[in-house]
Amino acid sequence: MTSSPYRFSLGSSPTDFASFFAPRPGDDQLLALRSADLRDNPSPYAALLPPGDPLLDETLEILADWLPPQVAAAPERHARLLALGASLVPDLVWLVPESTSATWIVVGGVVCFPSHWRLTDKLNLPLAMVHDPVPGLNDQLASLLDRLLAGLKPHRPLRRWNWGLAASPEPNQHPDRHLPTLSPPFQPDQTWLRREEQLLIKLPRSEGVLFGIRIHQMPWAKLLQSPDLRAELVRDLRTMPAPLLAYKRLDALREDLLAALQR
Repeated sequence: MTSSPYRFSLGSSPTDFASFFAPRPGDDQLLALRSADLRDNPSPYAALLPPGDPLLDETLEILADWLPPQVAAAPERHARLLALGASLVPDLVWLVPESTSATWIVVGGVVCFPSHWRLTDKLNLPLAMVHDPVPGLNDQLASLLDRLLAGLKPHRPLRRWNWGLAASPEPNQHPDRHLPTLSPPFQPDQTWLRREEQLLIKLPRSEGVLFGIRIHQMPWAKLLQSPDLRAELVRDLRTMPAPLLAYKRLDALREDLLAALQR
């Protein structure tokens, strides 16, 4: 097992639209949750600044194969935004290049299944400020990420993965819901692996970027059945810096988690 220090990695690989947006088993239940939230209380989950209007329209065109026809026909942009969010399981965030620098600005999205963050807190912020709460991320990846986004090629999306652990199986872990968080003592039956499958798509006409997020939740018992996932978590937990462990709410559980993974 490697003992090299933990480092953030872009870790992206080529993929295609269909493998990310096409329906998967279990999507019906997730779409029902999304539809209910966007119908009953959309403001925490959906927002679009005016610079994002052309990105929304272009996204509707690019993803037309996976959308009901009535989504693009909705009468005004907010209705189209909500219809889009209720028709796809992945969350969506739009970025535009900042006119006077090499960075990117968040201009909107539909994020119904956040991992303890608020879309509304990120609007109109450059990526460096969006990622500032994550200890060490900007130091290692800020300039690389800006260059990666600038170098994206239309119709050649990239996929990457991120992970965390959660104390609830709820897909929607918006902080305002005040769901339980991990804390000692370690309870395997109350612990879930939460993986983010992330997609980066260049929008050729608007020159913006569409960032997609699919959440995968796995109970601890099932995680233990995967040697590859166990090895990945052991490696990261052994070498992850203390500030990042605290950010992920894993610092007080680190030794218990390692013991359980290696047992």
